[in-house]
Amino acid sequence: MQDLMVKLDLQMVEDTDLLESQIISEMKTLREDASHDLLLSGSLKAFPEEIEMQLNFYRRQRQLLEKP
Repeated sequence: MQDLMVKLDLQMVEDTDLLESQIISEMKTLREDASHDLLLSGSLKAFPEEIEMQLNFYRRQRQLLEKP
């Protein structure tokens, strides 16, 4: 019964790989653009990289959970 519940839970989770890939791509573009903008503060320039790192971290965590 527990195995069935886990499988059902995984089926209900929306696949976000495509969306995450798009966000990471956008963050890389923003990071490149921000490095040339002298008016942005350091924390604003670092924001896209932080988002990218967090998405990659959660992706790895999800992949580890999916492995048998």
